[in-house]
Amino acid sequence: MSNNSAKTFIHHKKITNPAGSDGFEYIVAPCRFFLRLLGAWPDPLENDNWSSTVRMLIVTTIMFLFATVSQTFKLFNCWDNLNAVAEILSNCNIPTSIAVVKIVNIWYHRHVTNLPQKIVTIQDRIDFMNKFTSFQARHNQLWRFSLALENAFNRMFLIQMVPCIFGLGTQGYQLISVIDS
Repeated sequence: MSNNSAKTFIHHKKITNPAGSDGFEYIVAPCRFFLRLLGAWPDPLENDNWSSTVRMLIVTTIMFLFATVSQTFKLFNCWDNLNAVAEILSNCNIPTSIAVVKIVNIWYHRHVTNLPQKIVTIQDRIDFMNKFTSFQARHNQLWRFSLALENAFNRMFLIQMVPCIFGLGTQGYQLISVIDS
């Protein structure tokens, strides 16, 4: 995106919230606040990174200890109840583990490309659009890759499931015929 086209895009597509302030700040501010609270977003007022690292470690440790570890112990206690196992895994262990991995990943990559904290001048807008364009290109590349991967796995899953269905059906028939005789 050239500078002239970025200026034209910014001039014609200005996003504003109901109060009339800048749309970028309106959209990004809550995410920035909560990620800064977790220690994952870099704080421009802090020169040292140890406080954000400590906050991130505290949050992930609490999530890990009080959710994942406690529910894993509960999982081993009710191992013979498949419904309870599935509920613990789907409602606690897997989502909490994914959240911890995401927080650690955001924290690790928090220095998330020197995006501007506020867009004040036209140069800030142009810089943001140029950096955002590279993010969008990477996102599109990953999205196309995921579609190709999904199509490949869907075909493999279909090829694998058809014989498995016939195999399970015949084994079920054999089990019923053995029990019946």
